[in-house]
Amino acid sequence: IPWSDQAFSRCGSEAHRYCDLYLALARTSAPAATPGEASPGVDDADGIPVPRWLWFAPSHTWLSVASDGVCHLGVDAFLARTLGGIDRVQFVTTKGLERPAAVLTVREVSVTVSFPNPVFITGVNGALRADPARLARDPYGLGWLFEGIVRDRAAVPNGAPKVTDGLFRGDAATAWMRRETLRLRALAEDAAERISGVRLAADGGLPAPGLVRSLPHEEALRLSHLLLSTAPDEERSS
Repeated sequence: IPWSDQAFSRCGSEAHRYCDLYLALARTSAPAATPGEASPGVDDADGIPVPRWLWFAPSHTWLSVASDGVCHLGVDAFLARTLGGIDRVQFVTTKGLERPAAVLTVREVSVTVSFPNPVFITGVNGALRADPARLARDPYGLGWLFEGIVRDRAAVPNGAPKVTDGLFRGDAATAWMRRETLRLRALAEDAAERISGVRLAADGGLPAPGLVRSLPHEEALRLSHLLLSTAPDEERSS
């Protein structure tokens, strides 16, 4: 009988929200998988769900850490919504103490997303290779990218940052996400002006899902680069 220790431990621990088998049997999805979905402990940042138990990085990646040290990482709902349906997922890092990174391809636009701090990676979500669209459908659940183990500070090499250094959580994460939605609106208005030559009046809402997919190639590249930049706010908006 085929057997996988990793799959078994995921379904039988706090990591069950990332287990295909568990979620299929429960006939449910992970909490706050899509914008507007009500769920306890999930804030709403202008239509973007922000689970309060997750850590968020400025690179629009998230980190979930269970009590046993097992962690999962992925991209947040903001980035998933902006990219739209993902055509291909390629993992840059797959094992060992690394900064998790992956390349997401939308149309002809390839976007590299990376978590800023080293994590001991034990595996990747191979199901995304066959069905990359699940990343956008369920970014906080079945669309996770990496699985790993969070080590104690004493076990981290000298000079290496702690896994949560520079991350946001709770109220801080929600406030940051709201700033990001405002920045996206401004970037979308700038792109529309360059394309049409006319400055459109802001409607106060988020651009339609799949913005990157709908833009011309050069504008899609530009917007993706600015969204994922970890430079100070004033530089990221330029």
